[in-house]
Amino acid sequence: MSANPIDEIERQIDNTRAALDHTIRALRFELSPRHQAAVAWQSAKARTARSLRHGANWAAANPVPVTVGALVLVAAALMMANPRRRH
Repeated sequence: MSANPIDEIERQIDNTRAALDHTIRALRFELSPRHQAAVAWQSAKARTARSLRHGANWAAANPVPVTVGALVLVAAALMMANPRRRH
């Protein structure tokens, strides 16, 4: 005995509705401001970590310029902390 064609169409409609409901829920989640903010935050953290790793690798490969730069910064800080008064 074959299934009633109307019952088969109604079953297909129910399956389509369920699939659409699932898709809409997923889109609402993906497009929600909270999720977008979380994605942006994770992306910013990852970019920052990559930049820091790149900077650390560069500093390890080029210790002389880093040391000179650090000494210049220390000297500038000392000069700013101890200004000479001129009268």
